Amino acid sequence: MARFLDEGGKQALKAAIQSIESHSSAEVVISVRPRSGNYSHTTVTAAFIASLLMSAVLLYAEAPFALHWFLIDPALAGLIVGIVCHNFPPCQRLFTTEFGRRARVREAAQSTFFAKGVRLTQGRTGMLVYISIFERTIEIVCDAAVAQATADNPAWQAAVRTLRVEMLAGSNVVKIADALKTLGPILGEKLPRAADDVNELPDDIDDREAVA
Repeated sequence: MARFLDEGGKQALKAAIQSIESHSSAEVVISVRPRSGNYSHTTVTAAFIASLLMSAVLLYAEAPFALHWFLIDPALAGLIVGIVCHNFPPCQRLFTTEFGRRARVREAAQSTFFAKGVRLTQGRTGMLVYISIFERTIEIVCDAAVAQATADNPAWQAAVRTLRVEMLAGSNVVKIADALKTLGPILGEKLPRAADDVNELPDDIDDREAVA
């Protein structure tokens, strides 16, 4: 499977972190994950539907079939479709809901926020940008100061929506990084960068086998 995040993409995201932090006192961490939940049930669901449809074909087709095909064909159809679904993410997404995917991403992002120590900044200015490839979405988890600075801010909400639209559309990493940079000036309005600002969190991209 093709990698979602190559070296050029990592550099683009790192530049986005540095851009946001140059405009504001926010401390940004970007995590990229292949997926945020276990979707094995989609394979089982697809295989069951394929077996059921094949059974219906055998039952209602005009041509006669020997009885042993009623055992072999549904099982074979279920096996083939299950394998295809397991190895083809767009097929898996057909058997999930947007609400379910978003819930998994939100839970994983919040867990990563604590695991990566984003909440440990002195001014509570940590911000996690969590990119989940299978779900094609981005979740931003903010510490108290950032959450307060962006609350009820239409410009911030519009920028986050743009990010999610780009991710859902399958845009490349460079385009997503460019959209991330727009967050910097918005944050800087209420969280300006101090003259003695210290970079408290590493700017490296937290990438775990990020494949498309």
